[in-house]
Amino acid sequence: MRNSVLLSKLRLVSGLVLMTFVAGHLVNAALGLVSLQTMEDWRVVLMRPWLTLPGQVLLYGALVVHAGLGILSILRRPRLTLTRKDFAQIAFGLLIPALLAAHLLATRVAGLLADFQPGYSWILTVYWKWAPNYGLQQVFLVAVVWAHGCIGMLSWLNLRPWWPRIAAFAYPPVFALPILALLGFVHAGDEVLARLSNDAAFKAMVHEAAQKGAPVAPTLLAWQHGLLVAYALVVAVTLAPGAWRVLRSRFAAATAASIRYVDGPIVTAAVGSTLLDASRRHHVPHSAVCSGHARCGTCRVRITAPPGVLSPPSADEMHLLRHLHAGDAVRLACRATILRPVSFTLERLVPVEIADAAARGEALPSGGTEAVS
Repeated sequence: MRNSVLLSKLRLVSGLVLMTFVAGHLVNAALGLVSLQTMEDWRVVLMRPWLTLPGQVLLYGALVVHAGLGILSILRRPRLTLTRKDFAQIAFGLLIPALLAAHLLATRVAGLLADFQPGYSWILTVYWKWAPNYGLQQVFLVAVVWAHGCIGMLSWLNLRPWWPRIAAFAYPPVFALPILALLGFVHAGDEVLARLSNDAAFKAMVHEAAQKGAPVAPTLLAWQHGLLVAYALVVAVTLAPGAWRVLRSRFAAATAASIRYVDGPIVTAAVGSTLLDASRRHHVPHSAVCSGHARCGTCRVRITAPPGVLSPPSADEMHLLRHLHAGDAVRLACRATILRPVSFTLERLVPVEIADAAARGEALPSGGTEAVS
């Protein structure tokens, strides 16, 4: 249990570090609404902490830790039908390293290999003049990173008792920041194109910077291709276990258990499925605020079944159930796996309509059981 809690906290802290870094980038881009020079001036201020040795260690350490724990989370994830939010979170997370490779190589690694320190003038010239496809990729990267981070943050914030009191104040800047950044990116790009046409000194400065970086461009391109191939292999290995489980469940003659929901339908679920997976596959309303990570306890159910029908509780499940003062017959649907093809009864204990409040520790209505079916 201690390892599970530690990994969860490391993933949260590393994500917060990365979101802070991204937010600084978005603020800097939004300043393009003022002028290109304002972007350049504030870049020194906003990026200075990340260019120090402690800042570099913190940033790249957070990147490695968060990516590694994300892959580990996918590998350890129990069999579970994904919601749209779950799918978006995983898909965006897997896309980020592939989209980020070119930007990191061009802006960070190039400066280590050559006497080349790219500023916004050069970067925006590349994006708006020389390689607009990279500009579109950068816009897509920002959208994917911000969406991935916000989904993860919201999953954590939904479990905090104080979140409802500040949510109304938090949402506007969260939505406004990437929009302002995009508008700043466009405005500064227009300024760059105008100055390339009318300002000979600016054009000469940009071309001088490009000439400094040109000798290392073939090396960076080769590294980019190598990194993308290596990352594709990592993604394939990460997704292979889940893909194998899906294929096996579809094409194998799997034995099935019969589940009778209290005040609900009777469904069948393949041996090896979790109880939450069974609910989602049959579109049975079932609370799961943390999306099946055994953090919120809202998927808890009361089971009436013969011994040995379900997998024994894991350490993190037992810890959370003790915290919730649950009875012996109560299990987390996201962790309880069906082991035998027999019939049993399942009662959902947290109504879907109050799941968020229950996850934050607010009292359930009298009886505490769900009335939907």
